[in-house]
Amino acid sequence: MVNDPAYDIDPFWGLSEDFTIDEAAALIVGMDPAYVDRCERDTNFERNYPGLRPTRAALISAINAEKLRATLRYDAEPRYVAGIDNLMERGYWQREDVTEVDGSDGKSFVIGAVPNWGTSTIAIDDLREWLSRKNWRSAFFFPSETTDDASTPEYLDPSNRRYAPKLAAAVMAWQDVTDIGKTSPKAALTKWLTDHADDFGLSANGIEEAAKVANWATIGGSPKS
Repeated sequence: MVNDPAYDIDPFWGLSEDFTIDEAAALIVGMDPAYVDRCERDTNFERNYPGLRPTRAALISAINAEKLRATLRYDAEPRYVAGIDNLMERGYWQREDVTEVDGSDGKSFVIGAVPNWGTSTIAIDDLREWLSRKNWRSAFFFPSETTDDASTPEYLDPSNRRYAPKLAAAVMAWQDVTDIGKTSPKAALTKWLTDHADDFGLSANGIEEAAKVANWATIGGSPKS
């Protein structure tokens, strides 16, 4: 990340009282929102900065689950959306909330009372509260608590170029699942990963793969009491 303008956050962002979902996601992973807005359609952008997608998905999931307060804004009229399938894949809409209609020019429109995630906002204090509950310290939102000596390990840092969501999920599952009760380690790990799938953008296959990596009882058999 040395000399990478993506991580040179303009200090004037600190004057804002609230942020859009895209701005909040960028700041959480340590990127300047203006850079992201300008460059995210560039080739290989998502591969070079993999933390943005799961962070956006986690924010939207938390808002939908009413675990993160937000000021939701809706469009007064249907709006044209280019690449609707791509937007769904990125977590902007749930498929059941979307109606696709072919217009006279072949374009598709989103119909219905779904939030506009591009204009909806989250207050900075609500973001800090949510991040604290997730035990996630972002340098922008907690500048006095994040130092070089106590920074997030590189493999758990979404702003790192080589951040791998499944690896981070496996490590955090392994750290958190300490009391498995009467179930097997893999089952307990799978449950934890399923509960936190949105935080890492995990599919069912991703959950299975991360559980295998984190499983410390690979020999099998019944758990010992």
